Amino acid sequence: MGSKRDNLGNEIDFPYYRNPPIKLANYDVSFVNRSTEAIAQGMGFTERQLVTAVKIVTKYRRQILAKIGTDPEYLKQETPQRLETRSVDRSFSVCKQQDYYEVRFPYNPSMVDAMHKLSAHSTGDYTWNKHERCWHVGLTEPNLALLRDFVSNHKSHSWSVDAETRADFKVVDAVREDELAHVPYLDLDYYGKLAVFNVNLHLQAALDVDFDWQQDPVNAAFRADNYGLRVGPKLTNCIKTQYSNIHKAVLTSQAEIFAKSKSLEPHLRINNLAQFMRTIHADRWVFVSFKYGNGLGAMAEEAVTIDVPGEKLFYNDRGVNKFDFLRELADIDTSNTVIFTDNTMMMNRVAPSLLSKPLLRIIYLYGQDTGLNY
Repeated sequence: MGSKRDNLGNEIDFPYYRNPPIKLANYDVSFVNRSTEAIAQGMGFTERQLVTAVKIVTKYRRQILAKIGTDPEYLKQETPQRLETRSVDRSFSVCKQQDYYEVRFPYNPSMVDAMHKLSAHSTGDYTWNKHERCWHVGLTEPNLALLRDFVSNHKSHSWSVDAETRADFKVVDAVREDELAHVPYLDLDYYGKLAVFNVNLHLQAALDVDFDWQQDPVNAAFRADNYGLRVGPKLTNCIKTQYSNIHKAVLTSQAEIFAKSKSLEPHLRINNLAQFMRTIHADRWVFVSFKYGNGLGAMAEEAVTIDVPGEKLFYNDRGVNKFDFLRELADIDTSNTVIFTDNTMMMNRVAPSLLSKPLLRIIYLYGQDTGLNY
C-alpha cells in the first residue's frame, strides 16, 4: 500500500514515480508512509499501530481483493507479522538517580518542546538520552525548580514520582510559598532602619564592610540586587508608596529586567526618567541607542535636559562599529554606573557581556513614550 514493492514483491527504488497500488484517502497516507519506512528499517508495529494498521487495511477491502485476490478481513481475527511487536513505555515518571533525575513520558510534541525550552534555563545536564529513551536532568537547584514546573504544568497525566524526588519537590514548593524565609533580604526593622535578614555571619561581615547602611532606603533597595539580596515587604511598600512612578525600575532585579525586555516590557517610562535620575545616586549615566538616521532618540533627547550630578555619556549607531562603546566602558570604573537602552538587541546580545564587571544596573525603556500608565 506504500508503493515500496511491485506486484511480484520486488523492492522499488523510486516508489514516488509509481502510481500507488491502492488509492488511499489523504488522511491515511502519512500513517502508511511512516509505517512502510519503519518496516523497511526493520522496525515492527507497536500495539496501537498494529490496531490502526488493521483498521486501515480492512477499510480498503474491495481494492485489495480486486488487486491480489485476497480478502483482508481475516486480519481482524489473526494478525501475523514478520517483525515483532515493539513494546513502548507509556508511563510518566521521575526517578532520582545518583547524578541526575530520570524523566520519562510518552512522545508528545508539546511536552518535548517544553523540555527543550526549560533546558535553555538549566545549569549542568538537562538533555535527552537517546539510548535510554529518557531525559537526564542534572541534580542542581535550578534544574530541580524547572523540573517541578514541568511536572506541575502537565499534572493532568498520572505521574509516578519516587520518594526522593517527592521530597525534593516539597522543598521547592516550601521555598516558593515563602521565599523570604529562605533567602537573605534587605528590609526595614522595627525602628524603620535598614537591616538584613536571613544572613550568616560571613555575609553579615561582608555587608558591614562594603554596604552603606547610612544611605536612604530607595538607593539601598536599588543596590540590594548587586549584593544578592531580595527586598523585604516593608521596604518594598515604602518604595511603592513614596516613588510610585519609578518603583518598578528601583525594585526589579537585573535578571527580570533582561527577561521582560524579550517581550518588549520596560520598567521605566521616558517621562519618569528625570525623577529616576534625580532619585538614584550614580557617578555615571550611559545612554545607548541604535536609532537609525540623524539626531538623537527620544530617550537621549530627554536625558540631555536632565540636570543631575554625575557624568552623562551618549552612544548611538554612528561609525563603523556600533559597539565601540563597549571598549570605552571596559576602560573606566562602572561600579556606580547605570546604563539605559531603548534597543532589545542591546539587552539580549550585548548587555550581558557588560556584567562581567561591577555595574549598578542596565535598564531597558521604550525609544518613544507610549503614554500608557502601568
